[in-house]
Amino acid sequence: MQAPVAPVPPSPASPSAPPSLPPGRRRRQWRGLYTALIALVILVLLGSGLGAYFAFFSKSSPPAPIPGGQAFFLSSGQFNTGTAQGIGDQLDISLQHVPDAQPGKSYYAWLLGDRQPHIETQPLQPQALFTLPLLLGKLSVNNGNVSFFYKGTAQHDNLISVTSRMLITEEDTNGTPRGPAADRSAWLYYAEIPQTSYGNPALSALDHIRHLFYKETRLGVLGLPGGLDVWLFRNTEKVLEWSISARDDYHPQVTDPTVIHNLFLSILDYLDGAPNVQVDVPGGSPVAADTTISRVALLSVAPAQVNLTDLANNPPGYLQHIALHLNGVVQAPDATPHMRTLATQIIEALNNAKMWLQQVRADAQQLVKMDKFQLAQSSTQTLLDNMLANATYAYIGQLDPKTNQVLHGVLQVHYDVAGLATLTISPNLPQNI
Repeated sequence: MQAPVAPVPPSPASPSAPPSLPPGRRRRQWRGLYTALIALVILVLLGSGLGAYFAFFSKSSPPAPIPGGQAFFLSSGQFNTGTAQGIGDQLDISLQHVPDAQPGKSYYAWLLGDRQPHIETQPLQPQALFTLPLLLGKLSVNNGNVSFFYKGTAQHDNLISVTSRMLITEEDTNGTPRGPAADRSAWLYYAEIPQTSYGNPALSALDHIRHLFYKETRLGVLGLPGGLDVWLFRNTEKVLEWSISARDDYHPQVTDPTVIHNLFLSILDYLDGAPNVQVDVPGGSPVAADTTISRVALLSVAPAQVNLTDLANNPPGYLQHIALHLNGVVQAPDATPHMRTLATQIIEALNNAKMWLQQVRADAQQLVKMDKFQLAQSSTQTLLDNMLANATYAYIGQLDPKTNQVLHGVLQVHYDVAGLATLTISPNLPQNI
């Protein structure tokens, strides 16, 4: 090992050269600089790439929403039990993302007939006041939205009886068009209720909906115009009304049970139907309820009803009959997912109502056979309370305490059946109308 050498001070006339590094240290320094340079290049490339990516997508606008919406048939409630008036006699149109009409133009909504027009063999009376296509009115656009309500004709004609499609056109603002423009370029939006026939007999989703919402052929023969839904709704409401009267009018010291017995008879007339009620009431009992309305039961209690073997005289009860048509909607090849889901939910509500009305029937079967001495027993009050509770559930539903969910009844069925006839409006246009 050499001894340390004392450094020589530099000459003041010239600067000293930088000290020379050992070869190993020089290699390590260049390797570090090279690594840092590579990292810097990668960061620059990544930064420029991400910048371009975000710059591209920040400049790209999202796709424009597709204009469209729905139209719902509504019932004014101006019912006439001798006709289908007041049922499905109004229409509510709601559209979104609709551009303003061109200057000098307006949007018009039209109701159209079926793709394959049918002729009613026994049209309901009185004859409808409108002809097709039916002009509903001029639509106003407010910030891309359209909200329009058609209140119906003067005599509350059933709209769904002969209409099943809708067309929205853009035409001159001045004047009233007599019909949709023949020029297809003026057509903007369209909707129709599914109407492809299938099965044997060949029926479509539209046919099944009309049986529910407008006219059931078998009921018409029996003098009950209108759809199945409205009679289920009315008759269940009446059973509830009679159950309330029976409970409120009851007194243990009743001396003449005639009035309360007639209430029990009326309840069973509607539940069993006049052709079948004799199995539940004392022999020789008269039909206490309306003799025409009670011809069709709420429940199917006889083999002829269940097996559909005497449709002309003893058709299935409303609960069974409505479920048959709902299953027809579910199985229709062109039914929408919404229609299938809604029909399934309605069937569940019908099953709930059936369970509760069967309990009403069981209580009424006991009560109708009691004389004044048996009616005076304390157990009678319990039966009356139970009958009223189940009649109430059948009509409005019940909150299930286990799940905190509502088990729906006939009232929800009545609302949801109208939803089956929803018109889904879109820019998808037919080749012709």
